[in-house]
Amino acid sequence: MSLKFILGNSGSGKSRVLYETIIRSSMEAPGETFLVIVPEQFTLQTQKDLVSLHPRKGILNIDVLSFQRLAIRALNDAGVDRRKVLEETGKNLVIRRAAMEHEEELTLLKGSFKKTGYVKEVKSMLSELSQYRITPEHLEKLSERIQEKPKLYFKCRDLKILYQAFQKRMEEEYVTAEELLEVLADHAEKIGTFKGCTIALDGFTGFTPIQMELLKKLLPLAKRVLVTVTVDAREDFAKPYHMYELFYLSKKTIQGLERLAAETHTEIEEPLLLGKNGSVRFQNSPSLAHLEQNLFRRRNAFREEPKEISLHVLSNPKEEVHFAARTILQLTREQKWHYGEIALITGDMETYSREVRRIFPEYGIPFFIDETRKMLLNPFLEYIKSALEVVIQNFTYESVFRFLRTGLTDFAPETIDFVENYVCAAGIRGYSSWKEEWEGKTRTIPETDLPALNKFRQEFVEKMAPFAEGMKKKDGTVLDKCRTLYLFLAQERLEEKAAAMEASFEEKGEAELAKEYHQIYGTILSLLEKMVEFLGQEVLSLTEFKEILEAGFEDSKVGILPPSVDDVLVGDMERTRLKDIKGLFFLGLNEGIVPSQGGGGGLLSPKEREVLEGQGIVLAPGQKENSFTERFYLYLHLTKPSRRLYLTYARSDAEGKAMRPSYVVARIKRLFPKLMTVDEELNTPLCEKIWTEKNGLPYLTEGLRESAEGEASDAFRELYTWYYGKEAWRETLTKLLDAAFLKRRESGIGEEAARALYGSMLHNSVSRLETFAACAYSHFLKYGLKLTERETLEFAPVDMGNLFHKALELFGKKVEQSQYDWLDLPDSEGERLAEEAVREAVEEYGLLGLKKDKRSAYAVQRIRRIVKRSVWAILKQLKSGLFRPESFEVSFQSVEDLQSVNVELSKEERMKLKGRIDRIDDLVRDKEVFVKVMDYKSGGTKFDLAALYYGLQLQLVVYLNAAMELEKKIYPDKEIVPAGIFYYHVDDPVLEIHQNLETAALEENRLKELKPNGIVNDREDIIDALDHSFTQRSSVIPVVRNKNGSLGKPSKVMNTEQFASMSLFVNRKLKELGGRILEGDVSLNPYQGKNQTACDYCAFKEICGFDARMKEMEYRRLREMTPEEIFEKFKEEQE
Repeated sequence: MSLKFILGNSGSGKSRVLYETIIRSSMEAPGETFLVIVPEQFTLQTQKDLVSLHPRKGILNIDVLSFQRLAIRALNDAGVDRRKVLEETGKNLVIRRAAMEHEEELTLLKGSFKKTGYVKEVKSMLSELSQYRITPEHLEKLSERIQEKPKLYFKCRDLKILYQAFQKRMEEEYVTAEELLEVLADHAEKIGTFKGCTIALDGFTGFTPIQMELLKKLLPLAKRVLVTVTVDAREDFAKPYHMYELFYLSKKTIQGLERLAAETHTEIEEPLLLGKNGSVRFQNSPSLAHLEQNLFRRRNAFREEPKEISLHVLSNPKEEVHFAARTILQLTREQKWHYGEIALITGDMETYSREVRRIFPEYGIPFFIDETRKMLLNPFLEYIKSALEVVIQNFTYESVFRFLRTGLTDFAPETIDFVENYVCAAGIRGYSSWKEEWEGKTRTIPETDLPALNKFRQEFVEKMAPFAEGMKKKDGTVLDKCRTLYLFLAQERLEEKAAAMEASFEEKGEAELAKEYHQIYGTILSLLEKMVEFLGQEVLSLTEFKEILEAGFEDSKVGILPPSVDDVLVGDMERTRLKDIKGLFFLGLNEGIVPSQGGGGGLLSPKEREVLEGQGIVLAPGQKENSFTERFYLYLHLTKPSRRLYLTYARSDAEGKAMRPSYVVARIKRLFPKLMTVDEELNTPLCEKIWTEKNGLPYLTEGLRESAEGEASDAFRELYTWYYGKEAWRETLTKLLDAAFLKRRESGIGEEAARALYGSMLHNSVSRLETFAACAYSHFLKYGLKLTERETLEFAPVDMGNLFHKALELFGKKVEQSQYDWLDLPDSEGERLAEEAVREAVEEYGLLGLKKDKRSAYAVQRIRRIVKRSVWAILKQLKSGLFRPESFEVSFQSVEDLQSVNVELSKEERMKLKGRIDRIDDLVRDKEVFVKVMDYKSGGTKFDLAALYYGLQLQLVVYLNAAMELEKKIYPDKEIVPAGIFYYHVDDPVLEIHQNLETAALEENRLKELKPNGIVNDREDIIDALDHSFTQRSSVIPVVRNKNGSLGKPSKVMNTEQFASMSLFVNRKLKELGGRILEGDVSLNPYQGKNQTACDYCAFKEICGFDARMKEMEYRRLREMTPEEIFEKFKEEQE
């Protein structure tokens, strides 16, 4: 029995010497056993290397194993321990169940188990405790010594509880992977395989305590143990070592194994020291040899330009990957390298692997990403979780459509959209609502759709009913629930669907996804089997069942083998092991990536680990030691390529946040003073960036955008010409052109299409015309294409406004039908009639969205309060003057021949306006009739003359014109005079109440807050008729008097001629807007005012494509004008 070290620098040929030694010995002693032990992820490559080196191309008496596989095989062959190995998924199930059972005992960790990934954190911590031989008893004693640190105390106490519960579940039946080596060590002497065998250890940077314990048992049993260790041949590895040394781990490993040899009386052979005269790997690459000899050590400068090393800076990670892809194609095409001779390493796999998956296919580069893919976000797992959530939440809207939108149900997406619209609008909630026939129509969904909706409902319930009822059984065991779930998956043909998706991905050449979908169904069934095995007869609630199932999903992974031997290997700094590569790209040499920011040590913080170490509890290396370990990994990777090393870093991350280069960049530049940083953006012309048809598209798109701004380069024109000449790319090129030169939609849809949409008789509301004036394209989407926001069964602001209008209309009719006149109506009677009006309005409105709950009761109460306050204010306003309400809710449709709302657009085309005037008040004199129009608003709309000029606020003047026509029909022999147009804000304002404020003053203040907003005719007799009681500032109309009795500047007034001019302008505006609609105008031309734009509250702003940042898409800016300027405009247009 002997121990032999094969030592040397990176690239010195240690592994090759070891493998040749093993091969030679195995051929000399064919009856003996040779065990080559390597890290798990290295086994396949090592087998390939041994077969390649073996003269007979076979390794019959050589086994390549990881420590775990060695333990499983040896224990099974010897039959000394029949316990099953508990896999990672099984651990998650056991730990999650333990947390549930001991929930009342847990303290600090108690509330975190529902967080995604937390079970995995606990499992990792328990595994670490087991690897470093820390028992629950150790934690118990430790807790007694650290009570002055409450957080750490409660953590250790909780971990002890979980650890004990975990071990209790494991007793006699299971063993964890971490415990396997301990079991193997205990039985090593009984296992014949080890006696007289030769053991080779390769690729390890160090050994855990339990691995060292096993090696202690194997050393006296084995004939010979050979170990490769990476260490500088110039260093004395027998001297005491320090953590900050580059080869700290190597020296620790050598001296640790030497101690084991001494304890077991094992002979230590003369070590084989390689690389004293330089590494074989770098014999033709002097700068790489210099890097290996000096990195993180002596810092001797390389005086020449390093031809084998280059440093590049790019704008972001995406551009780094583009650079790597271009260079890889250059190496394979010009240098004739194989893809398999190139690797890409990074410290941020999440970011860079995502970019590689997206970009490398554009260049046609085959690649393999060295990682195990998590299945947690796989649609099949989401399907199961969402199906369970449907039952747990009793068929809520959110849970049902989360399930339906997994893409794995048999319902078409269009059908799901159709049903979802109805479910939202009708307020379908709960299992009982799904089981009952749907009968109610909604505002937007007609009764004729109900048969199709009920057909879907019936099919869906038939699918879900057995599953829901089986899962809801209170006394159902885990076995029952797993059986129900399995039957549901079989019923829904999930295995068949997974196979179909696998075939689809295979056809597209997406090997990783194909592999994932090949394994997914088996993974699900395996998890259900484990749940039955561990928890089968336990009775759990459905929520508990789902939580345990999700804990199992957390560790569901796909192991992917390289699809071919000639792929670019993409890996990270710790997991990936590289062999025999010519070129290496190290991407992301930025602060925060290299060195990594660290994860804080899992459940235990770095400081807590230090406290434990002070108490004699030795765990895995802490953050400080890990940073030195990371430096060693950097050394190993940077010295792997034999011909070329490319280093890159980014100026900013994917979100545009600035990033600094890693300290490694400065270190390497000190070693190579003549190493220049190449700025790829400045130094790479367009022609050198394009290597394939697909990868040229982004540059073509960018060039088209620049062309749209008049900045096209000659290189782009050449690129464009090439693509244009290819028939296969002609259609794509046309689409890119349309997108790049996108302008406002000013060409329109044409008169023919407009008439097909709207007809030659245009039926319009005034608000619709105002929408058109705000943005023609928004009008087209809403009224042409009839796009609408999804209807929901909620009491929306529009419902509130409709109820206000209805209640005030009913109130007016009740006053007319009562024994009272508006001027002598008592307050108490007004309040009673208002109460009746609200009740009838709510009943007539059908209580849409108003349920019998506290929230709805409050809504009705608020409506009642506001209507009562509005009635009070309206009566006060009327009693202040001589006007009387003449009519309420006057519909244009009821009067066929009103010229003001029947607009002739051309000889063949007309526009009929529809709408309702909330209230018309009048005052009849001998020769005149004064007319006032009132429009109720639930919002605080203010009359704006400029908005009227631009067509954005036409309603009041259109209503006034119609009201004056109506009055003329009633009083044909009298002159009809406009008295005023007003918006009344239906509200119950909150007032600031000061001490000693009298009731009368309080009412006066409230009346001022509710004063209508609008325009008053400046005739003194009209002003007096509207409010005969004020002297300086009216509380009921927007008029102020100066001390001399004249009208003050704040007054909102016009003379009769101005009213007429404004009315004529509005008539012309109606004709103009209606004409443009029938001409097919769909311009994307939203306005921009002083404080608002047409896009602010537009329902279509996310889909219309308008972007004010684009040169050809500017807002239509509205110039601010004074009333005098506007009236001058009216006069000019009239002439």
